[in-house]
Amino acid sequence: MQRHKDRRDRQMTPKRKDPDLSTYQGRCGLRLRTLRERKGITVEELADKLGVSYGAVYRWERGDADPPLRFFPQLATLFGLKSPRLILSAD
Repeated sequence: MQRHKDRRDRQMTPKRKDPDLSTYQGRCGLRLRTLRERKGITVEELADKLGVSYGAVYRWERGDADPPLRFFPQLATLFGLKSPRLILSAD
């Protein structure tokens, strides 16, 4: 059996699922993923910065759940947006 050098290699990670773009949650999830990837941060890093589990961030990005509104100002700051409302608008 091959030994893993990094602990993350041994952890199960949720399978990436594309959000359903016909729903509000799906479009919001895709927008969050796009903003995060543009900043070059991982799901785990974003979760650490927000103080939530990385599973919560995965659920937001898949469109399975919405991030609580209390996180929007912090997300806007992390993503370099002028207003939290811009998290929900397309480019």
